[in-house]
Amino acid sequence: MLVHFIRHCPTVSDPSQHAESWVLEPDVAHHELSIRVFVQALSFDLVVTSPEVKARETAKRLFGEDQSVEVDERFAELQRGRFLKDYETQVTATFNAPELSINGWESADSCQQRGREALRILAQKKLDRICVCGHGLQGALLRSFSLKQAHASLKEWAAINMPDHMWPAPQG
Repeated sequence: MLVHFIRHCPTVSDPSQHAESWVLEPDVAHHELSIRVFVQALSFDLVVTSPEVKARETAKRLFGEDQSVEVDERFAELQRGRFLKDYETQVTATFNAPELSINGWESADSCQQRGREALRILAQKKLDRICVCGHGLQGALLRSFSLKQAHASLKEWAAINMPDHMWPAPQG
């Protein structure tokens, strides 16, 4: 089984709303063009998405109505508290102390564990090629696990585009 992990398209950040409900920018077509060419060149047996609006909308835009898409709660982004202006400082603290919940955020370890469990269950389906449409923080955490790194890298996370084919994902 080969799992491709794709990060969602850019969103409209609204500090008055929880990030889980943010929608895609109105004009994301130019952002998705290169990744759409990539996903259309591949044939996926299954597309799985986070329950968050931005990930589901990205999957719909990239794969169209003909592709069956499953939603898996375990691929939800690392749960964040209130909107923070200094987001990167919070991400750094969360990545550097993965066992801790900092400022109301879910611990990085908990988020990574959810994603690892979802990948283990996908592996049981015995499919050849799966695409997960998810989020940057969880994607960075899963990537660090697959590379056997102590924790996710802020530099690597910050370099991820929206949308972006992050990597073939780890399989357990």
